Amino acid sequence: MRKTYAARRAALSGALSGSRAHARLMGLEAGLHAHLELDPALDAADVSARARRWVCSCRP
Repeated sequence: MRKTYAARRAALSGALSGSRAHARLMGLEAGLHAHLELDPALDAADVSARARRWVCSCRP
């Protein structure tokens, strides 16, 4: 399981690497949970919807 979670953390971090100016990813060191702090100018509902679609597209 550790390898699976490590791969998921790496994928999430990589997917957000181009967004560092607008979002800060925190909490991945703990393992299962992540906290994404968004720039106030971003639409949180839109970011959430996009993330949901991305996660669903990654599932086998």
